[in-house]
Amino acid sequence: MISPEWIRRLPRGWRIALCAMTMLVTVVILIPAIIVGAGHLAGFDACDRPDYAAVSYVCYPAARPLFAGVLIAIGVPLVLRFTRFLKRIFRLTDDANEPVTCAVGGPPRQIPARRPTALPGWQCLVSGEIAQWDKTKQTIVIDGKLLTFWSTYAFRKGWLNQGDRTAIVYQRTPLTNLNLAMAFFDGRLSAIRGVAVGAQTASISIGVLCILIFVLFNPPFLGIWIALCVVLSIMSALYLVLMLRARSALRHFVDSEVAQ
Repeated sequence: MISPEWIRRLPRGWRIALCAMTMLVTVVILIPAIIVGAGHLAGFDACDRPDYAAVSYVCYPAARPLFAGVLIAIGVPLVLRFTRFLKRIFRLTDDANEPVTCAVGGPPRQIPARRPTALPGWQCLVSGEIAQWDKTKQTIVIDGKLLTFWSTYAFRKGWLNQGDRTAIVYQRTPLTNLNLAMAFFDGRLSAIRGVAVGAQTASISIGVLCILIFVLFNPPFLGIWIALCVVLSIMSALYLVLMLRARSALRHFVDSEVAQ
């Protein structure tokens, strides 16, 4: 789908802001209205009447959790599709890529090899040739460093292959030996790409959707379910913040190499 001309002319920051505002309005207004309407059509708002509650199946103790489960099963795929729709409309690709440009013009030259360099926030930058590549395990090896990707999207799109030369900013995890790739340089298209942007954005949307459904239908163990959704949303939001920092650091590195 082609986005309107006025959207294509907007800077990326404005497009991100408009997309976020659209998602916020959807989550705060549209989704609760749909859930309340569905509950009204099912007859949940009449369960406070004894004569109706005695004969209606929707007033059984198990009805609310079952109805909440059905809404989640239907709503999660719809949220994922709606998220992808908004990203196409606002020209925000699945992995948040932007062309690398420089003052002198022309494509960037080949990125030189660079040993792992520490960055703020437990992040590191490394560049060089991909020595090993495993789509199944979602891992690559550069300069002896094993890097894990949150999703297989970059592998499925062919943006990373064994023998390619690239630069990657990865996140070190203090309690494990896992090194999560957060952003990488795609030399074919001269683009900086974030990793798993779509998956984490959808995760936040799904977490908020589930919280709304749980609050409205009050299933058993409500506090536990809400706590799980809140933790899921916070972790995804933290990932996105770290990914944006990684993209910024990688862009600075690539632009400095281009300018030389």
